[in-house]
Amino acid sequence: MGDGRHASVRAARAGKLGRALRNADRSVIRTDRIKADRPHFFGELRVRSMNVHRRRPEHCREHMSRLEAQVEESIKVDGHQFMLVDPDGAPGQPEGAVSFPDLADMSGPAAWFVATANLAIVTSAHQWHLADVTLELWDGKPPVDDSEWAKNATARLYSSSGKVRLAQILGSPSEKVMNLGREGGTWAVEASCRPGSGWRRRAPQPPEGLESFRLRLWPTAG
Repeated sequence: MGDGRHASVRAARAGKLGRALRNADRSVIRTDRIKADRPHFFGELRVRSMNVHRRRPEHCREHMSRLEAQVEESIKVDGHQFMLVDPDGAPGQPEGAVSFPDLADMSGPAAWFVATANLAIVTSAHQWHLADVTLELWDGKPPVDDSEWAKNATARLYSSSGKVRLAQILGSPSEKVMNLGREGGTWAVEASCRPGSGWRRRAPQPPEGLESFRLRLWPTAG
């Protein structure tokens, strides 16, 4: 009896194994038929599978702008204002550009950042102090970080020489010059402002730490 039961179990197992092997054989046959009918089918599957794994999200495929140069400076604010200037000055302005005097008339608390060819004017909330200013040159529009700044404004600046630097309203310009990389181009300039690190004063120097500014430039169409 015992040998009979074992023989039956072995036979059942053999039957299941045989059916599994026959099913596997039929699968192989079906696969071979597909390969014969569509020889490129499996190559297409592999390529598509690879593309799925290599596909990157849209935001990753977009061009990420890069910071190319940075200049940090402390500039004296006098009469509430300081400037970003091209060394060529007014003589380098193209015909039809807003003149320096007209731009000065346009500037003020309501238009705290304005620009024309070879000149941009920044208006501060404080009349006389040393402001911390950072100039940044980007190869494209920089990432948005408005939440880190109290206010932002954007204007277009034409630069005849392809060089700019900060300057006081009264006094000498900064010795730190930013090279924009080409002459006679137009740049978008984003000005941002926020409170400084905290008021401090070393007489007879102006107070410091009242405001911080950042000017980000990137090339744009005229």
